[in-house]
Amino acid sequence: MKPTITTSSLAGGTVGKAYSQKLAATGDATITWSVSSGSLPKGLKIASNGTISGTPTAAGTSTFTVKAANGAGSATKQLSIKVAAAPTPAPTPTPAPAGTVSVAYSTHVQNVGWQAAVKDGAVSGTSGRALRLEGLKVNLTNTTGYAGGISYATHVQNIGWQKAASVSTTGKSTAEAKGTLSGTEGRAYRLEAMTMTLTGELAKHYDIYYRVHAQNVGWMGWAKNGEQAGTAGCAFRLEALQVALVKKGAAAPGNTYKNVTTAAGTPRMIDPKPATSATLGYSATVHIQNVGDQGYPSATGSTILGTSGKGLRLEALTLKLKGAPYSGSIKYETHIQNIGWQAAKTDGGKSGTSGQGLRLEALRISLTGDIGKNYDVYYRTHIQNIGWTGWAKNGQSCGSAGYAYRMEAMQIVIVPKGGVAPGLNSSYFYQRR
Repeated sequence: MKPTITTSSLAGGTVGKAYSQKLAATGDATITWSVSSGSLPKGLKIASNGTISGTPTAAGTSTFTVKAANGAGSATKQLSIKVAAAPTPAPTPTPAPAGTVSVAYSTHVQNVGWQAAVKDGAVSGTSGRALRLEGLKVNLTNTTGYAGGISYATHVQNIGWQKAASVSTTGKSTAEAKGTLSGTEGRAYRLEAMTMTLTGELAKHYDIYYRVHAQNVGWMGWAKNGEQAGTAGCAFRLEALQVALVKKGAAAPGNTYKNVTTAAGTPRMIDPKPATSATLGYSATVHIQNVGDQGYPSATGSTILGTSGKGLRLEALTLKLKGAPYSGSIKYETHIQNIGWQAAKTDGGKSGTSGQGLRLEALRISLTGDIGKNYDVYYRTHIQNIGWTGWAKNGQSCGSAGYAYRMEAMQIVIVPKGGVAPGLNSSYFYQRR
């Protein structure tokens, strides 16, 4: 019997940390493994027995196709490995001498309760135990002579952003000021995101940095002075956090990634609510099975083009920019049942078919000219048997090919170049080799 590959996904890795995962398959006799297309993350290799091992040397997601072969035949499967950047070491906590400021913080952890407070960049919470943070308290020792404090808020499951809690001092006392609770206690609600801001004179002389460890993401980039850190709308729990104070303009304690697609590391905030642009919008028409042409004359980042839950295929698509402040066009092409990729269309041209009963299966969208230099376009698709994909960007293929899955809906978000994306730029295209 020829092999059947049973491995469906692979664990992620971390730059500089040893990695080992063994692929599995059923079938007769000895099975020999290899990579038939694509490439493993740098630093990893595959053995003939199906073990992928090594030490990753670069962050990013690598997609590749593995092949399992024996005397009866062979099988292939597309897999991917996401390699996270090496964690940035936390600053070494030091006692606060006279004339300095020190922040202490404590988290309420699922099944643990309130942990002892830690200071100045140390980790509060847990990692690798899948325990949610439920509450946060911040204390402050401030002998700088600058009156002020810290205002902090959390995004809580089933509640959203709470009213900010706070702690403040006169700037002259060596006593530690106690902050109030942000989050909940005894309600089993997870913290999902947080933000912190310095107040008073203290804010003129210091910056506050903070980062979080989020479920399914890991350590995220450092946020600063009121920026949001974590996720919202993803149902991901916070599991740990760090806070550090530095003098105004001094170096950050680590990388301050902003964009979800930054290749060098993880963003500081992921929010699937689409970002919007006040100056650039679009109109669209999609042809839906059993419905016909459906127009969207003033589409925004929250507009869903098509249907979901009805089993109706998209058959054609037209897009056109509105309010473009620069020269350029929106360019798009679709992958069509029995046809494959069609030639690209621009600004109102029809991509796809009508009256032929052929499904759209995937698409690519990009911006051209000065529009493309000043804006990024993100898009995702709702696919039969898969649901919503991740977000593709600037011409990447999105959807599926080779599976005979229909595209049922899509969503497009246009943001200023380098702006925060609506979600993770991963798992956006499924292709059967």
